[in-house]
Amino acid sequence: MPERPREDSAAIRKALAVGLAASAYGVSYGALVVAAGLFALRVPFIVVVIAVAVVAALVRALF
Repeated sequence: MPERPREDSAAIRKALAVGLAASAYGVSYGALVVAAGLFALRVPFIVVVIAVAVVAALVRALF
């Protein structure tokens, strides 16, 4: 498998950093929703929707 150019590697590292930050945001959002007393089964759905939207945006930006 050929090596990726340095620019691609940097973009992947940045995308992973954004993904980790978005994941932390999703976890904190879920904790706040549960603490607010909202229906717990909706929380994972909302977090997944947010995560999919972020990943889709990153994929479009990178490729």
